[in-house]
Amino acid sequence: MPYQPYTDNSFFPGLIDEARQEKLLTYDFEVTEITADDVVWLLSKAVPGTAYTALRWVKDKFGEEAAQEMAREFGYQTGAAIFDRYRRKVGVAPGEPLTTEQFVEFQDLAHATMGVDAVHAYSGYDDEKAWVSRQRCTFGGFGPFTNAPPGLRGICTYAELGFISAYKELQPTMIWDNTHNMGDPTVVGARGRAICGFMMWMTIPKEARERAAAPVSA
Repeated sequence: MPYQPYTDNSFFPGLIDEARQEKLLTYDFEVTEITADDVVWLLSKAVPGTAYTALRWVKDKFGEEAAQEMAREFGYQTGAAIFDRYRRKVGVAPGEPLTTEQFVEFQDLAHATMGVDAVHAYSGYDDEKAWVSRQRCTFGGFGPFTNAPPGLRGICTYAELGFISAYKELQPTMIWDNTHNMGDPTVVGARGRAICGFMMWMTIPKEARERAAAPVSA
């Protein structure tokens, strides 16, 4: 049976309401009241919080470009680890492409293990390409649910460059088309700022192959 991407994230732990979030952030609770959902939400927020603390320090001490490079390295190291892990799981040889179905399963597994914001990402696929609509994410950029402090909201696009470079290193035939981005669209060649949306071809699309093979007219 073909893989069915998830379309309802209500299964995920930690999706607590804003009133409970405020209580956790202000310590307005008793220790004995803490739940697993509370802990998942708090840890999901602690990861980007730690990353942004480091990025802010690097930016203030070494400049904007150093912080951008650090964000890119965050993305690269994470992307290389998770993509290689999935490729090993399905037994794909080094450099060989996944199917679009496999890539979507990979995206769902990755997002479901990255916390309460990443799970607001939904994927789909056809025979040639996979696509992702990332409505929140760990970094968040300029999105309405951003984890980024003022002055660092454009930095998430550099992390995305790191992710994509890691994916393409492990699968060179992959083609990435970033349509919209919550960070700085100019960094990733997106066509506008909105919730992140992108398409991934596992190999060169058929129409591109046909154009490349067509004789050049005089």
